Amino acid sequence: MIKKDFHGWTVEDTLREIDRIVGEIRLNRRVENAEFITGRGIIRHSLLDHLSQYNLNPNLQWGNDGVVVVSIQ
Repeated sequence: MIKKDFHGWTVEDTLREIDRIVGEIRLNRRVENAEFITGRGIIRHSLLDHLSQYNLNPNLQWGNDGVVVVSIQ
C-alpha cells in the first residue's frame, strides 16, 4: 500500500510525483493500492483528473474526502 501526503506540495510537483509512481508500478508490472492525502483543494481536483488520464478509477475515501484512493495497475 502506497500512502503519500501532498499537503504543502505544489500542483506541478504533485503531478510529477504521480507520474513517477505510476510509471514505476507499470514498468514493474505490479498492482498497488494507494492513498493520496490531498485535502479538499486544487491538488485533489488536479490529482483526480490526472489519474483518470492514466485510465485509472480514483475515488474519494469513504468518510474522508480529503484522501484519494486508487488501485494502480
